[in-house]
Amino acid sequence: MNLTKANYLEYVLYLFKSYASRKSEKEFPTYRVVWKNNDDMFLGNSLSWDAEYQTLVQTKFDTDFEPHLSPIFVSGSNKDNFPTNVRSAWVKKYDAPYNNFVKLYSTPAELLIEAVNFVNSLNFDDSPLQPYFKDFESLTTGVKLPFLLVSQDIDLTPVSLVKVEEN
Repeated sequence: MNLTKANYLEYVLYLFKSYASRKSEKEFPTYRVVWKNNDDMFLGNSLSWDAEYQTLVQTKFDTDFEPHLSPIFVSGSNKDNFPTNVRSAWVKKYDAPYNNFVKLYSTPAELLIEAVNFVNSLNFDDSPLQPYFKDFESLTTGVKLPFLLVSQDIDLTPVSLVKVEEN
């Protein structure tokens, strides 16, 4: 997958966590993707946002039909732009009253497989984000960098999920 699809994957993982947490009223761990490129395995966040992209959107209604507002990041008001296009496709497929994602989010292997399959099913390929990984850490060499610039066409394979240690 290229870097744009990597952006989509990290965003889809955020959506799964967000919806699972809201529907079960339980907090779930945050996962980072372990990426493979050639013979190197590394951690890095491809999905980095500036505060100006944040807005509140309605994510669901509670039992009293009160809307819940959650922060979501957008790149303009156009519904065909990332992340609005990815979120709309995700909501269309997964947002149903009986879906709470607790089991799926609690099983990282199944979560990664489902998220990758969903991202691969998307027929658009756009992202306004800069081509870099934030908080880069090579698992092969141990090198840690605050960021790593990469080509938009980098060939990435998501191979695992690891829990982020909360401070």
